[in-house]
Amino acid sequence: PSEATERCAAMVSLSQSMLRILERHREVTGQDLRCRIGISKGVVYAGVLGRLQPRYHLFGEPMRIAEQLGSRGAVDSVHVSAPVMEALSSHPEPKAEEDASRARTTQIDWTEIKRSPINWREEDIPE
Repeated sequence: PSEATERCAAMVSLSQSMLRILERHREVTGQDLRCRIGISKGVVYAGVLGRLQPRYHLFGEPMRIAEQLGSRGAVDSVHVSAPVMEALSSHPEPKAEEDASRARTTQIDWTEIKRSPINWREEDIPE
């Protein structure tokens, strides 16, 4: 897989881990803590803004898309843009017997991907 594919896979894998941790947190504490995650890819601009409370910010079209995917998507789900989904389509699905060279490849929970409502595409987002 390409570096871009690996990065997308790593972001989705991280997102799925975050959702599992939140689920465990709800079970242990009884607190109803939930989230929605939006992932997009592309060129962004970064910088620190603010004098009293400086904060690191990212700007650009991928950030707008990711924010809209997350804010308009189903709760406790990972939502990805069309470019991310396209990159993930070339990522190898894990097999029962993996060879050592693929053992370092980021693993995605494909069952969860197929179950999650990640069918949002950029063209689906209302302006």
